[in-house]
Amino acid sequence: MNENEHVYKVEDRGRASFSQQQLVSCVYPDGDDCQGGFSDYALEFVKNKGGICLNDAYPYANYKRKRAVACSQQGCRKHELSFDIVRLPSTEAALLNAVAQQHVVVGVSAGNDQWKQYNGGVLRQCEAGDVDHAVLAVGYGNDVDGTPYFKIKNSWGPDWGEDGYIRLRRANTKSACRVVNPDYNVYPKMN
Repeated sequence: MNENEHVYKVEDRGRASFSQQQLVSCVYPDGDDCQGGFSDYALEFVKNKGGICLNDAYPYANYKRKRAVACSQQGCRKHELSFDIVRLPSTEAALLNAVAQQHVVVGVSAGNDQWKQYNGGVLRQCEAGDVDHAVLAVGYGNDVDGTPYFKIKNSWGPDWGEDGYIRLRRANTKSACRVVNPDYNVYPKMN
């Protein structure tokens, strides 16, 4: 939900902390829970509901349980949001242009040792397995040696990578960890 929070803040509406638990419990009500999901499904859910609960009204609780937390939105203070969902084509130029405007949800191949053990620098390559993890593309640049990269915010906390971020090599369609991918690269455009 970081993406909607970021866009909301950028649009000068203040700071809001949206409920991750609502998405985990309600986007896949049949119990898919924390086994993974798709970012565009979460965005569609929020769009169709006209908003999302605030975190203080619907806090994250799955870490305390061994099974799914049922979807329950009673008493939830909903934060209204109106946006369109933009899906990017699979070109590096499209992702660069979008990231220059706002953060973009991207899917990456993170179930490999290169990603899991990353601790700094530009990750030039990783095993190109299935896309299995949603993250935020928050910027881009060139390393001191000239290597172009995307700056990615992970959800694993500040003790992973470079204070919670990773730099993935940009190289047209051969970008590291499948970061340029038309099936997963989406962002909300606020109305």
